[in-house]
Amino acid sequence: MPAVQVPSEPVSSGGPSGWAGLAWWRGCWQLPPTGWPFYAIGVETLTFLFTDIEGSTALLRRLGEDVYAQVLAGHHALIRSALAAHDGREMDTQGDAFFAVFSSPRGCVAVVLAMQQAIGAHAWPGGEQVRVRMGIHCGEAARTATGLVGVEVHRAARVAAAGHGGQVLVSEEAAVLVRDGLPPGAALADLGTHRLKDLGRPERIFQLTGAGLPAGFPPLRSLGNPALPNNLPAELSSFIGRDRELAEVRALVESARLVTLTGAGGCGKTRLGLQVATELLDGSGDGSGWSSWPRSPTATRCRRPSARRCGWPPSRAGRGWRRCWMPWPRRMC
Repeated sequence: MPAVQVPSEPVSSGGPSGWAGLAWWRGCWQLPPTGWPFYAIGVETLTFLFTDIEGSTALLRRLGEDVYAQVLAGHHALIRSALAAHDGREMDTQGDAFFAVFSSPRGCVAVVLAMQQAIGAHAWPGGEQVRVRMGIHCGEAARTATGLVGVEVHRAARVAAAGHGGQVLVSEEAAVLVRDGLPPGAALADLGTHRLKDLGRPERIFQLTGAGLPAGFPPLRSLGNPALPNNLPAELSSFIGRDRELAEVRALVESARLVTLTGAGGCGKTRLGLQVATELLDGSGDGSGWSSWPRSPTATRCRRPSARRCGWPPSRAGRGWRRCWMPWPRRMC
């Protein structure tokens, strides 16, 4: 297949920053900025695997840099050993997160079983228990000079991001291909349909179960999760770029009771605020709420309608809200 140069607008990666390396996953498939050479070499149907350590930042703080470096080295060795044994191709890694691809979805399932069993049996420094979330998805991606490009890569990352440490999630596309050829003792548990961050259509998600794998987990970290209350509107398009702004706003929200975004009309304040609110649906807070305020807001006119819109009882209307995004005519709070 001849190489074809693809013209592009200035496009950069989108989606959450923070979640243990998801930002760099987006970088694996983003189109390069205008002026960079970009060549589509060929399109392949592949099985994608994303992994990362749950709570890696807290683990680093508990152990300190030296001991955490030992944990990271042991984790990398286990992941790479399993990939090498089952013909997996490591596409990229940063920190504690891995992105790998396989030509066979069944081979990918065999890998994650081996990985989770090895991680569970490993003696970690400091007596810690390392828990790694994993996600499997099948789809097309274009192999380019800058890496794999495709929406399905993005979808695979979102599937992994919805899980918890020790959990292996499988998309419906991958489940159809592996359900009749699972290793002995392995099975797929249907977790239902979920709306994942930044994806237009709901995804049916399965959990891989088997010997050596944990079975009980909290509800998935999806937008429709009743344990993650929100009334955020569904976005019809993917969030593109603005990684620095996302990280800055998230840090501010975690450290302040009120965050105000200001700027010229149409610069994307509302979309940025909604994206941050979506990313904060991780189960650690009270949820994310969206409420439109009147043009001339007062405490009474804003507080109670906002509480009703967020589904909170009137008694909470006067209390501090950790995560409630409320658009004013010219700013986002």
